[in-house]
Amino acid sequence: MTRQWEEFKSRALSKLSYAREHNLADEKIFYLLDYINSKEGYVTTSSCSGRILLLAKGPSKKETYMYKKWHDKATTNSVVDAINSYDGPYPLYYKVDPFILHIVAKTPEHAHVILRICKNAGLKRFGMQLMRNFYLIEIQGTDKLEFPIALCNCNMDEVVGLSNSLLERTWSRTKLFYLSAQETLK
Repeated sequence: MTRQWEEFKSRALSKLSYAREHNLADEKIFYLLDYINSKEGYVTTSSCSGRILLLAKGPSKKETYMYKKWHDKATTNSVVDAINSYDGPYPLYYKVDPFILHIVAKTPEHAHVILRICKNAGLKRFGMQLMRNFYLIEIQGTDKLEFPIALCNCNMDEVVGLSNSLLERTWSRTKLFYLSAQETLK
């Protein structure tokens, strides 16, 4: 199993390296990924530090796509400009997504350590699934927002302000997870 684990971890780290080199990965969460990936028995497979996005929702998941996204705080002008320039066929939704992190653990013991770190950090949404040979832990923040633009007659300054506040909270929760991991994984 050790060889299988090393091959799996090597492939996952190679994918992360490719994503970094091609600016396909969210830089704001690199500090956490690097820390987790440096520990024996763990590797991250996907992540997002949180984002604001405009989503064109088609009739199926296959037809739904991200029209515009921000991994940093947005400005009202940038959001309004993006909304006004949208001319797609599907309804546009405004969303704030919390951080999400997938960690694969080598053994059940490794997985339970991550679950304990989540609990100690005060996170509420996390769980474990059995993969073929390893254990996948999904961790997700709870600071989110979603509504259809067409039904919104709202003050976009307030919406963007709230969204930026939600991003700050999700980044803060990510930092709590990181600090809890540092205490536990020394």
